Amino acid sequence: MITSNRVSAILQRHDQLLDLAKQFANETRAGGRSGEVRIDYEGVSEHVNTACHCHPEYEWVLRGSMEEFQQWMDKQEK
Repeated sequence: MITSNRVSAILQRHDQLLDLAKQFANETRAGGRSGEVRIDYEGVSEHVNTACHCHPEYEWVLRGSMEEFQQWMDKQEK
């Protein structure tokens, strides 16, 4: 059975993982734009505005594979 404490712990770990993914995206981003970050089977992606400020067009840009993200996290622990 999943308790409310367990759900809270899982959500907290999820938030921590997304924070790490955001740091990873910040370090691998070529430009100055930043947006929402997601993690999926492909890797770490960032939702960025690829057009001008008056006509925004958003797309998901892959910032790194899962393997690259794992290697980056391993370096953070050292």
